[in-house]
Parts: sequence; C-alpha cells; structure tokens
Amino acid sequence: MRGQSYPPLGLVLLGFLAFAPRVDADGGTLRLSQTIDRLHLAVFTSPTPPRMGPVDVSVLITDEKTGRSVLEGSLTVRATQGERVISSSATSELATNKLMRAAHLKLPEPGVWTIEVELQYEGRPVAAGFDLTLADPPPPWLDLALWLSWPVVVVGLFILHRRRLRRQVAGRQAL
Repeated sequence: MRGQSYPPLGLVLLGFLAFAPRVDADGGTLRLSQTIDRLHLAVFTSPTPPRMGPVDVSVLITDEKTGRSVLEGSLTVRATQGERVISSSATSELATNKLMRAAHLKLPEPGVWTIEVELQYEGRPVAAGFDLTLADPPPPWLDLALWLSWPVVVVGLFILHRRRLRRQVAGRQAL
C-alpha cells in the first residue's frame, strides 16, 4: 500500500489515553507501607484522587523473611469519620491480583476518613491505619463527556490524515 499515509501511531495512542475511562482495580496510590512484627503491609487506594463514593482498598501482605504473600487469616478494612463506621472484609476474590486482598467501601461523605486494616494472623491482631481525605464526587457530566468526545478524536485524526495526503499530492505534482 505504497503512497498511503496514516496518522503517527503516537497520535492515535495519545487519543486513546486522553479519553480512557477510569478503571478501578487492585493497586492505585500507595497509602501505607509498614512492617509489623515480620509482616509487611502495603495498602493502596483507588480512585486517585480519592472521592466520595466507591473506594477500592487493596492490601498486599508479605512475610518479610520469605517475601511470599500472606493470604491466611481474616482481613478487615474499616473506615471511620466521627461516629460513622464503615467496615468490609478484604478478600482475594474481590482482588484482580490474587496476591492481594481487596475491599470495596462506599464512603458517603467528603472529608477526612481514617482507614484501618486489621489482620487476624496466627491468633494475634496486626493492625495499621492512615488518614484519607475524600473530595466531592466528580460531576455527573464528566462520565458522559468521555463518551461524547471520542468522535472528536476520530474526526481530528481524519482531518490530519487528509491534510497529510494533500501535502504528499502537492509534493508529487511539484516534481
């Protein structure tokens, strides 16, 4: 297909990345990394920035000596704000990465929440916590805007393609 020209791959990828929807999954922003006894806890939250509504809390627990993931014991994630307490079990079934455990919390108010993870392991509790500041939820039109704006990217790429073709044709006619 000699003579045809396509938009640069980087432009196409940039278009996809600019309008990619938010994905809630294991990981997110590292909020806590702490070693207690011989266990290392790493706690991640998503979305970033944290907003009122659904919050994914993913926990990776590793044995410091072996480096292996610890999946034994019950893990509870608790969020408190004043008198309000929201609690959920963190399980590997909710996690995409099966080396982690995840809990999905629905936090109804913006502001500062204290997040605490507590593992019951070998008959003793292992607990750690951190503060998480939630912003207001994103405006509802934002989700709709992502769906409505993708045609603009396609039309823009088509226009760039046509301009490039015109330049090539003009260059050939000049020869």
